[in-house]
Amino acid sequence: MKKKVVAVHWRDIHFHDDWREDEELSTDVPVFITFGVKVKGGDPLVVASVVAPDSPERRYGDVTKIPKGCIVKVVELDTIEVNK
Repeated sequence: MKKKVVAVHWRDIHFHDDWREDEELSTDVPVFITFGVKVKGGDPLVVASVVAPDSPERRYGDVTKIPKGCIVKVVELDTIEVNK
């Protein structure tokens, strides 16, 4: 089975529990990039940065779930073979 290796560009959700001035709220939220194997598409997108490709159970580690609304773009970098 082939899996896509991707770079997911995403913005994090920010929360402030105190009062903020208008100027502070209009600041841009930085874009982060997560690199890994696309385990599952959809909402959320699931990406794993560690894969045991030869294990019969298809084991993944360092799994990140990114809500669709946070994703700026997804760039496909390559594909890898992962056993069934």
